[in-house]
Parts: sequence; C-alpha cells; structure tokens
Amino acid sequence: MSAGTTSVRQGPPVEVFSGRHGETLSPSPVVDTSIGPVQGMSIDGLCVFQGIRYGAAPTGSRRFRTAEPPKASTRVQSAVGFGAPAIQGLDPELLAPSSDFAMAQQIPDAPFVSAKLENEDCLHLNVWTPGVDGARPVLVWLHGGGFAYGAASDAIYDGANIARRGDIVVVSLNHRLNLFGFMDLTEFDASFADHTNVGIRDIILALEWVKENIAAFGGDPSSVTIAGQSGGAGKVSHLLGSPMARGLFHRAIIQSGPGLRGIERDVARANTRTILDAAGIEWGDMRALETVPAQELRDRAVAAFKAAAGGRQVRYRTIQQMGVDLAAALRTYLDDAVLPEHPFDPVASPHAQDVPLLTGWVKDEWTYMLSEADPGFVDASAEEVQAGVAQMYDGFGPEIYRLAQQHYPHYAPGHLASVVSGSDISYRAHVLADLKSHQPAPVYVYEVTWETPVGGGLLRTPHCLDLPFVLDNVEGLRSFVGPGDEPQRMADQMSEAWIAFVRTGSPQTSALPQWPAYDDERRPTMVFDLESRVIDDPLGDIHAVFRRESL
Repeated sequence: MSAGTTSVRQGPPVEVFSGRHGETLSPSPVVDTSIGPVQGMSIDGLCVFQGIRYGAAPTGSRRFRTAEPPKASTRVQSAVGFGAPAIQGLDPELLAPSSDFAMAQQIPDAPFVSAKLENEDCLHLNVWTPGVDGARPVLVWLHGGGFAYGAASDAIYDGANIARRGDIVVVSLNHRLNLFGFMDLTEFDASFADHTNVGIRDIILALEWVKENIAAFGGDPSSVTIAGQSGGAGKVSHLLGSPMARGLFHRAIIQSGPGLRGIERDVARANTRTILDAAGIEWGDMRALETVPAQELRDRAVAAFKAAAGGRQVRYRTIQQMGVDLAAALRTYLDDAVLPEHPFDPVASPHAQDVPLLTGWVKDEWTYMLSEADPGFVDASAEEVQAGVAQMYDGFGPEIYRLAQQHYPHYAPGHLASVVSGSDISYRAHVLADLKSHQPAPVYVYEVTWETPVGGGLLRTPHCLDLPFVLDNVEGLRSFVGPGDEPQRMADQMSEAWIAFVRTGSPQTSALPQWPAYDDERRPTMVFDLESRVIDDPLGDIHAVFRRESL
C-alpha cells in the first residue's frame, strides 16, 4: 500500500469491559496501514496500539543488516501488547539492582526490568491517539539507556496522559541496541557496505513508517517532533546530523543527553574486532556471525569491555558500572550515509537547520548513578570526594568542585561530587545550543531544579526526574516524585510547555514567564521549579572552565 492510502474501519461489535484500574476498555477501530490492518484497544476513549511491527525480524541472515519493512498482511493484526525489548547490553551481574531503593524509583536507566524479555526480534512501535480522525501533531519518543539498553515499554514512557492532555499523537519504539545496532562490519565482509549504524537506521525506518501511516491514526505527518532523554537524547542529536533522516521530523527535544559527536570510524571498527575476537568468531566467518546465540555474543562482548575498563576515571565512583554496559563504547559512528560528520562539532549540521530545538538538563544528573554504584555516596568525606574528583576531566575536576561549592554551599561533599560528575551534561547542552542558535530555527534551553523528597531527599533533582513531569505521569510514579501536589504542579508547567513546543515550535505558555529564544551571548535558560524563572547562563562559570580546557 502506498503512502496516503491508509484508512480506518470499525471492527466487529464487542462488549465493553473494565480494566484492572477501573478503566473502560474496548477494541479500537481497525486501522489499515501499509503493512496491513491493525487493531488495538480503546482505553477511556484513548486509542492505544502496542507492538505494531515496523520492521521485519533482524535475525539469521538479516542479523546486523539494515532492517526491511515487514511483509504486508490482509489479516487484522492484534496490537494490544508491547513488543519485546532489544537485547540489553549490560553485564549480567548488573541485571539485579544494587539496591531496593533503585528498583522502587522505577527509573528507566535501570535496565534490569527490560532485560527479562529481551529479544533480537524487537522492531515494534506503539501509538497513543485521542482519535483516528483529524490531523494532530505527532510526538515520537526515543527511550533512554544510552545506546545499550532500555525499552519503550518501561512504565515511565507511557504516552497516554500527554496524548490526552495535549490532543496529540504519541509514538514510541524499540530498536536494536549495543553491538546488535552499532558494530561496523564493513571490513568483516564487503556485503555490509550498506548496513552501517543499523540501530539508527531502525529509528529512521520507524520515522518513515510514521510518515506513511500516522495520518490513519489521527496524526499529521507534516508535524512530527522527535524527542528523547538520556540515551534517547543522544539519538535525537545524531538524527539531527543525519542526511537520511532529513525531512522525517520538524521539531526536536534533547533532554539530559546532548550528543555532540559520533564515534570515529576507526574506533568503531576496533570495537567490532574486540567483540568478535571475544566471541571466537574468525574474520569473515559469516555463518558463525549469523548463528552465535545473541545472549552469548552480548555476554562475551561485555566481558571483553569489562576487562579493558581498568581504572579509567571518568565519573566519580561510577566507572566500574559504566565501563561494562556498552553504553559509551557502542553508539552511532561516522559512516558515509547515516552520520557522515559529527552533528555538533565543529558546527551544527546543516541537515536540520530549520528544525526548532528544545534542550536542557536537571540540576543533579548524577545522583542516581552514584546511588547505584554506592548507596552511601552522600556520606563520603570531603577528603575522599576531593581525591576522587582530582582524577576527573584531565585534572580540572577540583576547579569544578570549588565552583560547585559556591553554587551549592549547603551540599554535602557527596552531592558536590554529583555536580562535578554531571556538569559536562549541562555544558554540552549549552555547546549544542550555542551552535544551533546560529541557524535559522530557534533554540530554547531549560534546567530543572525542583527536588524529589523520596529517600529523604538523597537524589535531589536526579537524572530522569523530568520524565514524569514532561509526560504527565506523576500519579503512576509517586515512588519517584513523592507525595503531595508539588509534583503535579511541576507536571502542569512542563507538560504544557512540551505540548506547546510539539504544536508550535515554541514552549511558551501563559503559565510561564517570558521564555526568550536562546542566543550565545545571554544564554537565557528557563529554570523549572514551583516558581519558574528565566536566568541568563546559570552555570556560566563552570561551563567557562570546560570551554577554556577544550581550546
């Protein structure tokens, strides 16, 4: 079926029934798409389609190759359950949380939940829509977890509330991760020449599916926003620099994970050889590459990178965990098609120069990761923390620590360590915004400073805290955001701003003070708290150190 020929029809009449939480459920209308008719559920009037296949199974002879659209079927396909997460690129020893506290918070960068159902056959997407008529703006959400783990089915990504609230269509998806999505096999066999960065190509295939089919779900294919947080933000960053993705989206949101660069090609090839050597696969042995069990290949890769991690100090007290989850070693690399140049180095890629951007960070990005690596991090002494940060950022960690003390004089040394560890996230967000602000489309920058009270305030404003607010999922994530009306007050501000951006390309709402477009002189930043305000360059002195050292 060609683009523009999707249609909707009612399924057979069925009885309405109640869900576990008292929702009213019934089958959705049947939607005819390019891959055949699909039917989901209508939940309190919202049509929800889960597990729609957008790509054929990338297994067997299709493993590590560019995904193809699935074959169309005339049979109505059920879309009432999430598709399997991709194979998770994490050390099996870390598939159980290090503390009950982490599990209780339901934070998406804790991949032990998704890993239980992992499968190579993962190319499925989900749609939440207020109605299959009309032409609503579309939000395509890319999950976090680096480029190594995570899944669209994680509860924190539920798109129902923001779809209802904003009268928009929300799409989320799974795609190949870690070595299954980001090995460079072009030197292994010449037949892989057109099969680079297949994890990003999966996302592009899903965006092509959106362009062709979303009108049948009540969406407007000419008004698509791509968004993501953490690893999802990195994927959005790289899509902004991809000529293959040009024209498939019209606005972009990057939350707590700006990706200025891809991996250099020679590094990607060296990482690929490390993985195949660890798996005992001889160079050019196609049969072994296609038949080695997926989990075995992943486990051997993890072991190899774990052995090489050594004592490299990148983040205070977290390197052991970070060094074995493949998130840093395997992501988008430079190639001839998907990412020919770094997206934001030395300049912003011209491929998305007309795409408005919303980007920012949360105040205490690294407290969650520190609590995972060491639940007692906040009790560390000043001497211990200073010894740790002395090894960071090629020696200028102590200077960042002293500036952090000035910004947050009430912080314990452990919390200051988090500021040091997370400060390059806010710095890279400003670098990205600086570069993007020289292009025609506007850029808007924010910081979140409201602190969650859970765990006695241990986490302050941790990585992922913005997600329940942006997607308006406070009630389902009380264990993360805490009790009372303050979390919903944050959600009321942030979800409305994100909806406004999805609709217009500007996050300005009547509930917020005037939010000017970003420029690289003032660097105006919306600081989200119970009383939000705009501050020019709120961490300018810290970022100036990074700029000085990068020259």
